[in-house]
Amino acid sequence: MDILALYSDFAREAYARYREGTLEDIAQEFRTSFEQALTRVPEGHPWHASVVATLAHGGVGPGREARLQIQPWGFSFAGIRVPVGAWHAREDDMVPFDAAEASLRKLSTATLHIQQEPQHMPSDEAGQALFRFLDGG
Repeated sequence: MDILALYSDFAREAYARYREGTLEDIAQEFRTSFEQALTRVPEGHPWHASVVATLAHGGVGPGREARLQIQPWGFSFAGIRVPVGAWHAREDDMVPFDAAEASLRKLSTATLHIQQEPQHMPSDEAGQALFRFLDGG
């Protein structure tokens, strides 16, 4: 199954740009997006410092991540044998829940934890659960 087919047309078009575009072009796209986000994320908001830091580096970090997401990774999910935990919200407006489920079905050791808060960014509760998972608890 092509997991990208589970995304919106808008997202598939973005991933096509990430596959073909230069890092500079992609970083500019993220820079513009984060500049707009800064107008909606007031100082003191938990994400404000991250938005400011991303802008300080010209959007290159998310640009690199976008490129990595769309490129071959050089290994098969079927070869992963360690426990994998994933936290995802059903109402995530950036990554469709169906796409997260389809991705995790490719990992025989994966467990999906449903984040109750309807957002893309991890909630405090999901973050704490992730660290407990990483700590073996």
